Amino acid sequence: MVREKQFYKTFFSMLFLLAGQNVITLLVNLADNMMLGAYSEVSLSGAAAVNQVQFVFQMITASFGNGLAILGTQYFGKNDLPRVRQLASVAMRFAVVTALILFTVMSLIPGRVISIFTADEAIIAEGVRYVRIIRFTYLFFAVTQLLLAALRTAGDARIALILSLVALGVNCCINYTLICGRFGAPELGITGAAVGTLAARTVELAVLLWYLARREKKLRLRFRDDGKVCASSNLSFIPGDERNLAVRAALRFLETVGESGQGLQIDIQKEIPVGAGMAGGSADAAAVLRGLNRLYGNRLSRRELEELAQKVGSDVPFCVAGGTALAEGRGELLRDLCPMPDCWFALCKPGFSIS
Repeated sequence: MVREKQFYKTFFSMLFLLAGQNVITLLVNLADNMMLGAYSEVSLSGAAAVNQVQFVFQMITASFGNGLAILGTQYFGKNDLPRVRQLASVAMRFAVVTALILFTVMSLIPGRVISIFTADEAIIAEGVRYVRIIRFTYLFFAVTQLLLAALRTAGDARIALILSLVALGVNCCINYTLICGRFGAPELGITGAAVGTLAARTVELAVLLWYLARREKKLRLRFRDDGKVCASSNLSFIPGDERNLAVRAALRFLETVGESGQGLQIDIQKEIPVGAGMAGGSADAAAVLRGLNRLYGNRLSRRELEELAQKVGSDVPFCVAGGTALAEGRGELLRDLCPMPDCWFALCKPGFSIS
């Protein structure tokens, strides 16, 4: 029996957020049925038949997402973020393949699929009109749900509820406008309902991608399946290939721990002058080494990390160790010193580089 209050607080918070998100996700499709019911019973029946297929697809996608969340949470608890990303990549591939298969089937034989649920020709015809647009939501939905599952491994469930509310709002507004042709818009009937759902799924994924790029800090999801290690910077002239010490450090580390071929994206924000002899590049390389070592479960000791740093650059061992030290030799011989007293330094950089 867990007696920690924080555990129950986190548990019930996640429970209510996930329950709310799932209910609202189902309401996005239910909104089509409710608004079409006031427009035409035939249109309502056509959309309902197609949504039977959508329901099965959602359950399959949820199984991929739940598997990712269950396994990924264990690795996140061990601070093994590379494994979380690998799991997310595998689950994403399964979900995308499933979405593409469903898209292909509903593109080639939509009438036959809908006829499984009804024999009424009028209902089948309306369902075909609906699925011509709704099929494009399958891929967006799969990608969104798997990315949200990846975020759940890090305990981030709030964004899922927010996205579901946004999608529901967009869908209801467009449905209200296009189904019956209000505010001067054309009366599209069941096609208008499909357009609303497609717009909702598109906005939902766009907001999520923005969140991952700008706000998400725990997983730092940067998918690279090409096996390349690259760097980007806020300064355009900073190289992103092996000329960059940070990239060299990552390649050395991955080779040492037996993870060669793992793709990696390194984001560098330069806040000090470049080429001023301040060991900025060495500090970047040291940060990559220490960061990767932590992500991979501290496989290397401090001494091993410093020895690896020697192969990257002369100043890198000092930056890996940190603190106050006397560096001798090429910089690889370090002797700890007493910490520096609190003081200020004035640094002046001329208009030319020295390193």
